Amino acid sequence: MLEILEKYQHSLAGLIAVAGWIVTYQFGVFRDRKNKQRDLITDYLLEAYRKLESASQRKKLTDTQIADIESALRDIQIFGSKELIDATDKFIEEFNVSVILVSLFYKEHEMVTLVGTQEDFLKALTELIELDYDAVEAYQAAIERIKDPVYKENLEEFQQDHKRHIQVEQTNQSA
Repeated sequence: MLEILEKYQHSLAGLIAVAGWIVTYQFGVFRDRKNKQRDLITDYLLEAYRKLESASQRKKLTDTQIADIESALRDIQIFGSKELIDATDKFIEEFNVSVILVSLFYKEHEMVTLVGTQEDFLKALTELIELDYDAVEAYQAAIERIKDPVYKENLEEFQQDHKRHIQVEQTNQSA
């Protein structure tokens, strides 16, 4: 056995060197792929945060900003850690509430509708009731999506207020 080792010692050393080179090369390739993957994830998450920052603190979002927010949230849910995904889910829930509330606010305060500008009082009252029905439906849609009990309770109070308006307006209309 010793004779064989002496005879092939150079070949054996060469074989061990080649095997070591292959293993080292494979570990290097693996490390480079992981680094590239980490760099890509970092780039996506940075871009997502930039989109969110760009749209934050706006009273009214444009369609482009809403699309950017949706894109950013998708990227965070795809590439983010468990903690980021949980935070994103909470943000989505809060964002949905705020978007609904802001849209209702602007709908009521910017006079998107012509309610109140009619000369026929009964027609104006009928259209006002229709707006309250729309508000009740919008609040119901938000309530069904919200998990946070405090938000849900606040929305239910607002919804009840609109339902009360409907009852009062119908009473006034029939009188």
